[in-house]
Amino acid sequence: RDQVLRQARQLQLEAGARLEVDAAVGVPFRLVLDQVPPGRAKRAITQVGAFIAGLPTPPRLQIVFLDCPPPQQPLHVFVQGALAAVLPRGHFKPVSHVDRIDVLFPDHDPIWREQW
Repeated sequence: RDQVLRQARQLQLEAGARLEVDAAVGVPFRLVLDQVPPGRAKRAITQVGAFIAGLPTPPRLQIVFLDCPPPQQPLHVFVQGALAAVLPRGHFKPVSHVDRIDVLFPDHDPIWREQW
């Protein structure tokens, strides 16, 4: 757990993007994008996807869009494309909500229940 937290803090994300770690709410990782244009948002999402690819698979990643200009496609499609650059498409499912996308990992590692 400590190693994962350390790695998360060391990520150098795009301007306006931050990764929050809080398993208390059942979401180990929350990527917050604040007024980030689509190009930067895509790079930040891909970067967090690469970070997750190096970990035991978490149950969920939440991506929150705060006052971000909309991309040309629906948000769930945008997120799926950004994550598919570093994660196999069949390993995650983006689910749309009003202001966020929840990325579900159906085959997540049980270590998240044991140590978080």
